[in-house]
Amino acid sequence: MDGSTAQRDLQARLATIALQAASMVGGDSAAVILWQGSGQSPQTRVTYGSRTDELVSLTGEIGQRLAAATGGCEELERHLQREHAVPDGVIVQPFRTRLGQTGVIAVLVAGGPGGSDDRLRLLADHVASAVEYTTLLQRLGDEKRKVETVVEHAADGIVTLDADGRITGLNAAMERLTGFGRTEMLGRPCHALLKLTTSGGREMCIAGCPLANPPVEGQRADLQGQLRTRDGQMVEVSVTYSLLHSSEDASIGAIASVRDVSRQREAEEMRSVFVSVISHELQTPIAIIKGFAGTLRREDAHFEEESVREGLAAIEDEADRLSRMVTNLLYVSRIEAGDVHLELSPVALPELVRRLIRRFEGRRSQHRFVSEFALGFPSVLADRDRVEEVLVNLVENAIKYSKDGTTIRIEGKTSSDEVIVTVADDGIGIPLREQSRIFERFHRVDSRLARQTQGAGLGLFIARAIVNAHGGRIWVESELGKGSRFAFSLPREEKPQLPVLFGRSLSLRVAPPSKMPGK
Repeated sequence: MDGSTAQRDLQARLATIALQAASMVGGDSAAVILWQGSGQSPQTRVTYGSRTDELVSLTGEIGQRLAAATGGCEELERHLQREHAVPDGVIVQPFRTRLGQTGVIAVLVAGGPGGSDDRLRLLADHVASAVEYTTLLQRLGDEKRKVETVVEHAADGIVTLDADGRITGLNAAMERLTGFGRTEMLGRPCHALLKLTTSGGREMCIAGCPLANPPVEGQRADLQGQLRTRDGQMVEVSVTYSLLHSSEDASIGAIASVRDVSRQREAEEMRSVFVSVISHELQTPIAIIKGFAGTLRREDAHFEEESVREGLAAIEDEADRLSRMVTNLLYVSRIEAGDVHLELSPVALPELVRRLIRRFEGRRSQHRFVSEFALGFPSVLADRDRVEEVLVNLVENAIKYSKDGTTIRIEGKTSSDEVIVTVADDGIGIPLREQSRIFERFHRVDSRLARQTQGAGLGLFIARAIVNAHGGRIWVESELGKGSRFAFSLPREEKPQLPVLFGRSLSLRVAPPSKMPGK
């Protein structure tokens, strides 16, 4: 029974008691009045008879007088007698519940003296018990709703099970995590929803079920494994089972708290990948530098001038490579701290791209470069060095992941409010499942060529941060074996307010007119 139903039942019962009270003492009108707290206004009032308004008016001050009194029914009666609070023609029987509510049964008796009547005491006890029961039921309903609200809005998935391991409830977080709705899961066995497996695919339900095999000590069991969602995805979860027992220590079910630890696992894997990649990326140039330096300083060997220049050039290239890696790592830490500064000035992208192509061609690249920008291509208000860094990163990736002799195209298009630059190649392409994660830090495509190619997986992460800082966006379109198209957009004009990056506002410094191109 819920609180509203109990309140209606209480009203009906009090109406019956008011009728009985009037009949019992020969009155023509009766009322059951209940006050809460100071007694200023009635919490509940049920009346019987034709003169109830007169009766309620005559008993109007009784609630305030009773609120100041202490004790049970007899003490309340004596208090009313001392205070001469009961008017003539009214019989009043006070009562007080164990929850602190105070009330009276009042009967209007024409021509009779005011006071109390022992015959009403039994009815008063019934009223007190009924009020206590209804109040407790309402409080229980309120607490139940609070608990349900907490469970429903909990961040972790929660599943309730009966003693037979059947599902009796689950919250919204569990629905989001698994894709299964509560209506289709209620009454089904636990393993229909919580069928955990190890990373190797071995089922954990039979051997690890805490309901079938309770823990030796305590009422809690923890399991970690993979959970298959409705769409077939495997999610790493940590499940904590809290076993429930009755006062007779009989099992009455369990509560399973399910937490998605995929992000935690990914973070752990990312740390491992970071250590592995950075160690390799640092060791390779260090080994080359040490090898050439050790060779050139040998006193027992004499090298031709050309060999010395080549060795020194290799040392310089590897030192530059180390410098770029350290710079990227420092820049990543600045991005995560929100410490990104943009020096904004008008930038002519076609000219920037042409300079970039000449630089790559000067490195004796085996690729062919094509630039396609329409005449009158609009300038953008941007940080020239940062935009160049984005382009360098995209072109270097296109070179790394496409065969020698293929073409790399850099194209520019415009719309009413933005320009779009695309770097396209005919390389190995990117699997569809990888495309949503390609811009995450330290992420590298899982392919043989990618594993053989140098890189720490920071370039695209930095490129996305720079583009986002300008109020633009970056994306990829790719098909495995048919190449990739990386595109990013920049606003044609300065926006009123650039977006917040990593929780902090950007600090912008616009170059003065004297430093702008052509000035």
